[in-house]
Amino acid sequence: MIIKPGDIIFTRSKSFFSNLTRYWTKGEYSHVLMVIYTIREHAFITEALPNGVDVNDFIWHVKAKDDYVVYRNMNATTDIIDRLIESAVAYHGCPYDTSVILNFIIGKTWFGTDKAVICSELLYRILKEINQITPGLNPEKMSPADLRRLLICDSRYEKIYRKTY
Repeated sequence: MIIKPGDIIFTRSKSFFSNLTRYWTKGEYSHVLMVIYTIREHAFITEALPNGVDVNDFIWHVKAKDDYVVYRNMNATTDIIDRLIESAVAYHGCPYDTSVILNFIIGKTWFGTDKAVICSELLYRILKEINQITPGLNPEKMSPADLRRLLICDSRYEKIYRKTY
């Protein structure tokens, strides 16, 4: 499988937090990230983790044997990919929004801020900024399951690969 910049990857690990996230959001996956560049067999991704938004090597998800599915915008031009990456890089260093997790538990959007993000909110904001997703929920209420449903319903995106351990 060849992962390319702009690909969106949903993951699920075997951790307690991953299982809890899937339970509260009623989704198959608990985390989402985007490929921003590749070097040989390494795909470097942007993702929101508890230490904030950063670039990491996707190999760590593979070595941890996380299940994952890859979606690609089949209509994305080089210009669109460049704009996606530029938008993603602008979020690097943003803090993780732990308060938003309460939104999933209580089912309302009472918490959250534009300055801090969770993984699905980050990807939704990036895609929305350059009109590469059909508008959906309030970004502070966007779960990985919600984002995946939006991609599945958007004719531009296709599932290109799935890995289950």
